[in-house]
Amino acid sequence: MKPKYKRFFIGIFLILSLSVAFFWIGKALKSSLVYYVKPKELESLHHNKIIRVGGIVNSWDKEKKSFILKDGEGSVLVVYKNELPILFKENQEAVVEGNYGNKVMLAYKVFAKHDQNYFPKEVVEKLKSAGQWRGN
Repeated sequence: MKPKYKRFFIGIFLILSLSVAFFWIGKALKSSLVYYVKPKELESLHHNKIIRVGGIVNSWDKEKKSFILKDGEGSVLVVYKNELPILFKENQEAVVEGNYGNKVMLAYKVFAKHDQNYFPKEVVEKLKSAGQWRGN
């Protein structure tokens, strides 16, 4: 076989191999995507997909382990069976991850947001004992 044909077949083989590799990488990445939406956008989504919803905690029922997450335009009832984060409270921003169906968000993860001045209690105590704490 002439060198010209060898180069041609090697080029075709490399292009096909890279195409197959990119196809499988793209397919793997697509299945692991988690979309972030607002509560207002939930009704237009396909149900039974894992999504993230963000907003402000409006009312919180500690006994039922449920709360209402609102943004400026919409709201959603969120049910979370595990223990909530320490920073979780009403009128605080939160992001939940889970499935949405029947107008209820069943959350698997809850992320509580905090301001940039937050320090864990242990760090505050160490800074106070060292005389370096400058907070209120």
